[in-house]
Amino acid sequence: MKIDYVAFQQATRVAGIGFLIQFGLALLLLVFGLATGDTTTLFASFPVLAGILAWLSLVVLFNQHRLERIESLEADELATSRGTTIFDRDVEATRVAARRLRLMHTWFMPAASLAVAAFLVGMGLWIIRWFGMLGELDGTTFRITQHAGWALAICAGSALICFIFSRFVAGMSKQPAWQNLRGGAGLMVANALVAAAAAIGFGFLIAGRPGVLEGVAFGVAIFMFALAAEILLNFVLHLYRPRRPGEIPRPAFDSRVLSLLAAPDSIVRTINEAVNYQFGFDITSSWGYQLLLRSFGWLLIAGTVAMFALTCLVTVQPDQQAVKLRFGKLMSVHGSGPMLKLPWPIETVEIHEVGRIGQLSLSINPVTIPARLPPGVTPVNFWTNDDPSGPDRALFLTGASRLGLVGAPTGRGVAPAPVPIDGETEEEARIGANLSMVDAEVALQYRIRPDGGLLKFLSFSSDATGRRSELPMRERAMRSLALRELVDYFSRLPLEDVLSPGRSGVLDGLRQRIQARFDAPENDIGVEVVSIIVPVMRPPATVAEMFEEFSISVQARRERVDNARRNADVTMALLARDAENADRIVEAIDRWRAARQSGEIDVVESLRREIEEMLVAARGQPAAKIESAEATRWRTQMRALADANRLLGDQPMFDAAPELYRQRQVMRVLAQALPRTRIKYLLALPPERIHFDLEMQEVDTGLNFLDTVEQARDANTARHSP
Repeated sequence: MKIDYVAFQQATRVAGIGFLIQFGLALLLLVFGLATGDTTTLFASFPVLAGILAWLSLVVLFNQHRLERIESLEADELATSRGTTIFDRDVEATRVAARRLRLMHTWFMPAASLAVAAFLVGMGLWIIRWFGMLGELDGTTFRITQHAGWALAICAGSALICFIFSRFVAGMSKQPAWQNLRGGAGLMVANALVAAAAAIGFGFLIAGRPGVLEGVAFGVAIFMFALAAEILLNFVLHLYRPRRPGEIPRPAFDSRVLSLLAAPDSIVRTINEAVNYQFGFDITSSWGYQLLLRSFGWLLIAGTVAMFALTCLVTVQPDQQAVKLRFGKLMSVHGSGPMLKLPWPIETVEIHEVGRIGQLSLSINPVTIPARLPPGVTPVNFWTNDDPSGPDRALFLTGASRLGLVGAPTGRGVAPAPVPIDGETEEEARIGANLSMVDAEVALQYRIRPDGGLLKFLSFSSDATGRRSELPMRERAMRSLALRELVDYFSRLPLEDVLSPGRSGVLDGLRQRIQARFDAPENDIGVEVVSIIVPVMRPPATVAEMFEEFSISVQARRERVDNARRNADVTMALLARDAENADRIVEAIDRWRAARQSGEIDVVESLRREIEEMLVAARGQPAAKIESAEATRWRTQMRALADANRLLGDQPMFDAAPELYRQRQVMRVLAQALPRTRIKYLLALPPERIHFDLEMQEVDTGLNFLDTVEQARDANTARHSP
């Protein structure tokens, strides 16, 4: 091909047509998105808008090439007509168009490429930030047009037009003079990809799956980031790439990846060359390879038919149920077993595990990530642990403690009027006296009812999930209903019942209330509440120590009571065998006292004997004392009886010789008393012949006491002998 101004003029016209197509497509998508309130088409217009600057720069560049060729032709004709002069050496300095062309390749095209990349990055960041604010209170919502058919037609038609034009431009770019049109062909392929993705999303919207559009809109931002990254990479590599004389530089927005998509025949040629290289000879020219190429279409059709045929059979597991949808419309529900349906995408199937137990958190506190523990070790939650998220934790309201009702003036559980303290108002004091607060984490376990509950569950709400929420809309609604019942139920219970849900039966009552709310006619969710789990239930961290002190005091009181009961049981066992027998004895003693005060002698004596018999039968300490007293009494009586009988036996002797009897008794007494005394009596001697010389001596405190006593006695006897 001859490179002259006519060739560049043709390239300028083609670049102008590309600019008009790019501008028209961007304007169409932008206006449609703003007019119908559709977010997907609005975001799809952003990468198309970025291509307007690239096509405009190509128009300017090829026009400058045309001017440079005209200037060069005029210079050659002038040189031919007048011959060679001394001014021919400075003819290059007089070519203004050529100098401007070099400046365009040096500054204008790189600046245009960087501007395109900056626009793509800026719009991509704006889309990411917009999705980050999705679902917040400022009204940011993902909007979908009501004219899905028109949107599908516009996107599909735009994709077709852009792809056809990109193929045309890619064919022109094979010529050296038009090689910069490859950048425009790549941008047209980018437009076709974006429009085709939007068309697929609107197709899913018509089929009843609007969530695909959000993924398409978010994917537009990712695509813009990838395209901008390639432009920047091309710009950096162009700075270090060696330049050959006469070579036309390629702009940085000329994407190599998109150029391959614009010319898919080059991909096939590359694959053929790779196959030949691997086998070592030209296998692509063999009859087998050519047969494969000729039959490839039929093989592709057969594979496609088989793939669609496989979608007509669905196997439903025993714990699952399947919902058949025809173009997004509900048709029927099937149980376990094989199920036949029309091929995709005419009919689709959604399988739900109705036997699986789902868990829904009812906590209103931020999620706390527990520390890593060894396998099999369960973390222990203490009331007084310092929680890093403590200031941000929300608390549940419960009723007042039963301890506040102790000491009420009336016996009907009416507490006295609260007294404001620490600057509280009367209203705050009243609320504080009637309500308490607890820190709790509650989880709800549920499952879908197997008897027709799946349709009710699916009809209750949608599966849409917001950007700021981890739960779908259905579970969020269920959580709101259950949390409402939880808050209302806790506020009606005293604090002690809430803090001990296992012993007080609070969880069963809460489960029944939530189940009744789910089964209400206005809700009718179709789920069964299996259980309520409370992994954490504690008072607020600021007052947890007070609760532990109270528990310690209660345990100490119980310990003292148990010790007193143990002592009482031991005492009763020692006195009356057991507490029950002691109660009967005390009751009998009370009757005995009452009878004695009333003067009933017979009753008093009868009760006394009865009490004595009960004490003896108990075989305790009183029985031992009674038996000891009886034994002592019998010994005293028998001793007195023996003395009486001895006197009666001595009576005849006294009557026969009273004086002799008296002397005999005196001598008996002296015989019994004198051996135990230290005084010696000397009888039958005249008193005047007896002289007493007494000397008091202490007995030596030696080991041989008997020898010392005998020596003192002998000395005293020798001194006082007559």
